[in-house]
Amino acid sequence: MPVRINPTNQREPDCPDQAYILRHSIRNTVKSWCDEMKPPCAVVALHVLPAARVIVARKLMEVHELKPAQVASRMGLTPAAVTQYASGVRGGRLVDVLQGSERVRQVLDGLVSEFLKAQSDKSAMLEMVCELCRIVREERMICSFCDLSQEGKECNICLQTRACSRGVSVPQSEH
Repeated sequence: MPVRINPTNQREPDCPDQAYILRHSIRNTVKSWCDEMKPPCAVVALHVLPAARVIVARKLMEVHELKPAQVASRMGLTPAAVTQYASGVRGGRLVDVLQGSERVRQVLDGLVSEFLKAQSDKSAMLEMVCELCRIVREERMICSFCDLSQEGKECNICLQTRACSRGVSVPQSEH
């Protein structure tokens, strides 16, 4: 039987068997669901966190006069990425929205303070990122990215889930 190489470099027969069809059907269904249904955590990861990096990187460079290489080292990024964040090439879409919230500014100031320390407290930083996520959901900053909101439907999904300290979203009990 002839064999072809697929994009993932796995060998597959030209006449796929049922397991192959099922495997690809499930993968395509999950991919389609993820593309169509953006959970709040996906929107935060795609839009909010990059905008937060813009604000933090700019503050570290402009206010605290750190060089891009120093900022990159502290933030775990490359100097090129820091330069792109600082110039707005990356992550600039929600910067104005985030800066419009006093609560968000306080959280981001806390992150800047942690990045300035010789030894950053990683757990404190994670808590701040989780707090940022809660704030943007509570203040409905990400509604414009939600498919339900774009369809004109009233949506409270962001408000019905809460992030625990381990970053897992679970429904709140109604009791």
